Amino acid sequence: MSGFGDTFGDSFGDNPVSFVPGTAHGPTEIVGPTYVLDLIGVYLKRLDTLPWLSAILCDSNGPVDLTLATNIQLMADGLFSGNTINQATTIENAGLGQIVYKWQAADTTYVDDYNIRFVVTYPGDLVVTFPGYGNEVLKISASVN
Repeated sequence: MSGFGDTFGDSFGDNPVSFVPGTAHGPTEIVGPTYVLDLIGVYLKRLDTLPWLSAILCDSNGPVDLTLATNIQLMADGLFSGNTINQATTIENAGLGQIVYKWQAADTTYVDDYNIRFVVTYPGDLVVTFPGYGNEVLKISASVN
């Protein structure tokens, strides 16, 4: 991952955003478009379980504080296979909006391109999706045998 205090582009590669540690904010303070920063683990071979999928969930003001989140789901829809992945992620660092998902072999069985997003639920049935516009892409390619 990149160092904190740097400037990053959002999920679309534009709209640079700067942030520093400790500046994450909670669900009622979410502003503007939501996006995913520093997404790792989106290019895998069939049946691979590493690298894990990790990301920082952000809005216009930087990382979103996940301390109060009751659930964060990875949602992935295969573009060709029709396969779906709907699994809970783990919060790696709530204050900095960092999450991780540890792949299971069943998740990477189908060779496909997947549209992925993260759905965060807070108390009171407050729900926010990252990214808020479009999707990130996961690519699972054929194993070389």
